Amino acid sequence: MPGVYSAAYANDDSRSRVRRDPCGRQRRVGSGRDGSLRGTVRDSQGGALPGVTITATSDVLLSPRVAVTDTAGEYRLVNLPPGTFAVTAQLSGFSVSRREGILLRAGSNFQVDLTMELGTLEESITVSGDAPMLEVTKPSNVLTIDAEFQKEAPVVEGKFWSDFLMLTPGVISRPHNDASGRQNYFGNAVEHRDAVTLMEGLYAGNYNDFNINRTGLSSEAIQDTEVKTGGVDAASPMGYGLVINMVSKSGGNDFHGTGVVSYQPFNWNANNVGSGSPATREVHQYDVSFGGPIKRDKTWFFGALRYTQNKSGTGRTPEQLAALRAFFPDKPLDNNTITGYQPWMKVSTKLSPKHDLALI
Repeated sequence: MPGVYSAAYANDDSRSRVRRDPCGRQRRVGSGRDGSLRGTVRDSQGGALPGVTITATSDVLLSPRVAVTDTAGEYRLVNLPPGTFAVTAQLSGFSVSRREGILLRAGSNFQVDLTMELGTLEESITVSGDAPMLEVTKPSNVLTIDAEFQKEAPVVEGKFWSDFLMLTPGVISRPHNDASGRQNYFGNAVEHRDAVTLMEGLYAGNYNDFNINRTGLSSEAIQDTEVKTGGVDAASPMGYGLVINMVSKSGGNDFHGTGVVSYQPFNWNANNVGSGSPATREVHQYDVSFGGPIKRDKTWFFGALRYTQNKSGTGRTPEQLAALRAFFPDKPLDNNTITGYQPWMKVSTKLSPKHDLALI
């Protein structure tokens, strides 16, 4: 099948990952899609505890992530996808300490400190519903948008995946010039063609004559989206404006799927221009997704597809409509039509306890 295929490889011991671009050249770039958990483990007297086994578990992980605290009692768990995590600390002579309900967003790095009490490993102290954690590594202006919010935001009836940018602080939008409902987005006081768009940390387009609305994607494919509106760090790709990174859903150990139909006929559009022609939209759009295990705790798959057959009528003032009729008196007013398929496919597998591979 023609197209560009990308593979992402992650090492749990490193902040970077190796990718090959479409020309086969090897590139090492920052882990644009993944976050991390870090912290210090101390006893009840405030002393640092080395040698503590730290385990992170989540439904979004192929297998638990494990680290051991160093001589200063510090640990770090890297290359974690967005999701809700539980972190457990275990050390002989101490009760098990567990922190639950840690919501990690795309590209975020959170500080999670743990305290252990003297006791046996059979005893457990669980903390949940604690104060929200703060990003500890980035001075940038970063906003992370949840996929459910993106789908529910009532901004454009066609539900483009980038619609949430219309509600993002620091971003200005205006309609694209084809009456399709797509928007042009301006951020960081630069042109709308200067943004960088990533999908799973891989280039979908950069500042070289690119527009965010040229990337088509089913909203059912998205897990999280990170938007950097200012103070972009050196690990981000080169660009003058917004830096956007979409992280897609993964399969999981259970089969799951979704289906969404968006429908709007022309006769649901009102005419508020009198004798002119209103800007109208007819929407026929279908989204499906399905994912699950190929082999439980080893290899997962996920796929999403959007089929679009939308039409847009161009809005015209009475003067514009009269001028058009003068040149083409017998020609009907045609609509703009957008028809297409927008697929997304992802396979994730565990190569070893510390190495993951994702094929996108």
